Amino acid sequence: MQTSGYFFDGSEESSDVYQDAISSIVQRIIDTFENHWGIYSGKTAKQCQSLVEQWQFPQEPSAFRQLEIDIIEPLLDSSLKVNHAESMAHLHCPVMLSSQVAELIIAHLNQSMDSWDQSPIASYIEQSLIDWFCREIFSDQSPADGIFTSGGTQSNLMGLQLARDNYCLWQFNWKVLNQGLPPESSTFRVLCGEKTHFSVHKALGLLGLGQEAIVTIKNKKNLTMCPDDLQKQLIRLRENGEHPICVVGTAGGTDFGQIDPLLAIAQVCRKQGVWFHVDAAVGGALLLSKSYKYLLDGLDLANSISIDCHKLFFQPISCGVFFCKNKQNFKRLTYHADYLNPASNPFEAINLVDKSIQTTKRFDALKLYLSLMHAGLDQFSQWITHIVDVTRQVDKYLRDASDIELAYENEIQAYDRLNTLVFRMVNPVLDSTSLNELQVSIYRTLFLGGQYAIAKTLVDGHVFLKLTFVNPLITPSIVYNCIDTIREVASEEFKTNLSIKQNKGFA
Repeated sequence: MQTSGYFFDGSEESSDVYQDAISSIVQRIIDTFENHWGIYSGKTAKQCQSLVEQWQFPQEPSAFRQLEIDIIEPLLDSSLKVNHAESMAHLHCPVMLSSQVAELIIAHLNQSMDSWDQSPIASYIEQSLIDWFCREIFSDQSPADGIFTSGGTQSNLMGLQLARDNYCLWQFNWKVLNQGLPPESSTFRVLCGEKTHFSVHKALGLLGLGQEAIVTIKNKKNLTMCPDDLQKQLIRLRENGEHPICVVGTAGGTDFGQIDPLLAIAQVCRKQGVWFHVDAAVGGALLLSKSYKYLLDGLDLANSISIDCHKLFFQPISCGVFFCKNKQNFKRLTYHADYLNPASNPFEAINLVDKSIQTTKRFDALKLYLSLMHAGLDQFSQWITHIVDVTRQVDKYLRDASDIELAYENEIQAYDRLNTLVFRMVNPVLDSTSLNELQVSIYRTLFLGGQYAIAKTLVDGHVFLKLTFVNPLITPSIVYNCIDTIREVASEEFKTNLSIKQNKGFA
């Protein structure tokens, strides 16, 4: 059995192989970004599938150099380059250099962040970063705590789980961890806005409550949750014998960037005695913006919070954080396993698994830790502020364009936006169906063209295009050039469709 050349064990031979392999891959990555035009090769889904189907697992070893040629090079060539500012489709951010270094360290150490004896200093680095976050969020010095997660979906699940279990304990003296769901669980209700992230709906299925437990609160004109309607719904539910266990607010919607009036919602929740969870997966980064932190007023009153660092904190996927205003609530998650985190702690050290629904957990905190140390808080503030500024500037440009329609143009103003713009190209001679087809064609053509990546979404049944800004290198001119390209594609698509209709006798 041969192990030489496959594992890094500290021997001179393995060190040479390791260094050679890493150096070679780094150079290939650099070459891909420097020498290839555009942000995508333009391969279709079928072409990508066909390429992968050619790769078969061999019985005998393959030289790593050959793998670079046969697999790694085509992989790099056929991937979207999200580090480029022209990538504006989704919330995939450029990755900081310090984070890439951290990823290498994380992979090499391969330590699990569940018990202290597996991650001795790493456990305290993560806890130190959590403590810093808590000081930034909860200004009243509340006994807050948190844990790094895989992202917003896991964090939202944890928030809803703790809200449910906390309600069961205080209302019915019922411990869900031991007893399962109480008989009253069919009447549990979770209140959220019309644009709440779908992970909340999925979480309710996992928690045994079902999506029918959701009560949708009316939006205000700017698509944010209406606190007055929230108050009315909470009163109505209790009068009907139902149990509101949690209110979910949003700080940074994925489509429209809306931020709910957190302070007003928190005041309603406090008055009505309901757990308030805030999904700040996107907007949580505003904590570091000196200009826009005020948009998160009231966040410190939330009982639990989700923040994603693989969005506007510029970290590699995955890197999320979950916070709880009162650390005692994490006890609802604690289970002592004799082999891992026994109740009697021989090291008198922290075991992060005590407050996590994950057991094996990566040292993702290192990525953000090194990034904050490397760039400094002022630099982060400038980056995040710049992205919001660009969004607002481009918003004005789109409003002034006669061939462009912003989604909810009269409802969402520039100051309501975080980092997304949803719009469509319009033409007075096209009906609704043709307009939808035009946006889909633009979306597909632009992506396969390889120069820009944008997204699409549905608004009231109509197809719209979407730009999402997560790159500090973004500038208005880059966006304007993208829109000019969209105009060119729209013009060509319109001419082609018109010609087809004329030939068929439709015009």
